[in-house]
Formats: sequence, structure tokens, C-alpha cells
Amino acid sequence: KIKDENGSTELIDTKWGKQLKIGSSLSLIPFGGNCSFVSSKGLYYPLAGLTLTTADTRGISNVVNSERVEIEISHGQSLVFYND
Repeated sequence: KIKDENGSTELIDTKWGKQLKIGSSLSLIPFGGNCSFVSSKGLYYPLAGLTLTTADTRGISNVVNSERVEIEISHGQSLVFYND
């Protein structure tokens, strides 16, 4: 985990969950290749069944809509950027 005044960044590859502020931003960028998502909870734009490539922008600026965010990845790794 990397944390600075702008927020936090983590590398995730299986299940991930975090308490976050409703209305805050969360971004996902595939790391080292494609990243496929099984499910997500607490995000405005759902990730279930989505595969992101390194050229994709679809993972940028999702919105937290529940106090708890959960993400499950089936293949690959992703950097997750969020404000905490």
C-alpha cells in the first residue's frame, strides 16, 4: 500500500474490501496485462464480468455508493486508487 496526501494505492489480485466514504472516487488500472473481475459491491459502475486491458479507461473514476466496497478478481492484477 502506498499512501500520500492524494489518497492510497494498492495492488490487488483476488478479493479486496475497504470502508470508504460514499461519493468518493475509486479507479482501477490493470497491472501487467488484462484483469478480469468476478464481482463488485459498493460501486456505481459494476465490474462483474468486466475485463480491463492496459489501454482501457473504463476503470477510471468509479464512484463509491456504499460505505463498504468489495472487489473480486478472477484473472490478473489491478492497481486500485482511492481516497481514504
